[in-house]
Amino acid sequence: MTAWIAFSVNGRAVDVEVDPMRRLADVLRDDLGLTGTKIGCDAGDCGACTVRLDGRQVCACLVPVAQAAGGDVRTVEGLAAGDGAPGGEPREFADLAALQRAFLEAGAAQCGICTPGMLMAADDLLERRPAPTDAEVRDALGGVLCRCTGYRKIVEAVATTGVGDGIGRPTREPSPAAGGAVGARLPKVDGIGCVDGTARFGADERPEGMLAVRAVRSPHARARFTIGDLDALHARHPGLVKVLVAADIPGQNRYGIYPTGKDQPVLAEGLVRHRGEAVCALVAEEAVLEAIDDAEVPITWEPLPPIFHGKSWAKPDAGSRRAPSWDVLSRGPGHEPSRHSSTGLTRAILFPGSRRWGCCAPRCCSRCCAPPLAPRASIRWTHSARTRWGGQP
Repeated sequence: MTAWIAFSVNGRAVDVEVDPMRRLADVLRDDLGLTGTKIGCDAGDCGACTVRLDGRQVCACLVPVAQAAGGDVRTVEGLAAGDGAPGGEPREFADLAALQRAFLEAGAAQCGICTPGMLMAADDLLERRPAPTDAEVRDALGGVLCRCTGYRKIVEAVATTGVGDGIGRPTREPSPAAGGAVGARLPKVDGIGCVDGTARFGADERPEGMLAVRAVRSPHARARFTIGDLDALHARHPGLVKVLVAADIPGQNRYGIYPTGKDQPVLAEGLVRHRGEAVCALVAEEAVLEAIDDAEVPITWEPLPPIFHGKSWAKPDAGSRRAPSWDVLSRGPGHEPSRHSSTGLTRAILFPGSRRWGCCAPRCCSRCCAPPLAPRASIRWTHSARTRWGGQP
């Protein structure tokens, strides 16, 4: 059921026909094109989607759009000079709000995923407390998580904005003069886009015809499994394009810390080693995926005793509990991946992780595997397909 819901966004009146229970974050991004608001968890844990609703900071992923009816919503696009409209090129430094300029000068904007949420939380604080203490800044920003900065630069930027006349001290573009770059602090090349909401990440663009992928994950800490006949599932859901399994992964079905030492399966091969491990992936339009319950997928589970520490693998009587032969701890270095097989899909695919920033995609990075708040992404064009991996360019 849909309804017309009217509210204000960054000072502009909008009227959208949507399901009243849709998340405000999704309406802002998908219906209004305001992709500066990021989605990290859809659970109110990370704060990346923080906006201001009637002056109060809220997690837009937890707010049904009906709750915004008749209200005023402010997003990161509305902080800088202008009408807060979606899209467009990054603004000039002088057009940014004092808070945004302070973030650039202090180096508080790094990958850019948490930055919009940090800015909106700080904007709320500075309106209430024009000259906050460090403790007040930390408390106000406590609901927004950052993987990159260690928070010190963010706190410094917010505190700096509140110094002096309330307008904020940073008023110059932090670029050195010609000939003075050596030894000088340089501004982040894409910094303005990170603070004004115009930076484009993997989930911010959706080419026409792109499909979505949803991983089906293990409910067991450790278990063997088999996937049965999928014909009945396809018959119940005609829009289901494909069910990807381990054999469909192009090349090496592994990912991990080092390029030549990847030891984690992208999709499990008959054995799962932790709860939540992906065993297959459903490919379809998002509406079709939402209609499919994981219980409908014909997976037969054989639960096994969990492994609680590494020493368990080495016990002589471990039997089936031994680590798989491809595990880097058992195999040692020097293994090179093979390259074969193909998914056989001819339409673009949105892989897990690119829609929600909180998922670690199979190809999140090449040389490190940091906490998966902002997985990387790239877009590849081929003769027959366009493919997107992960979540961040």
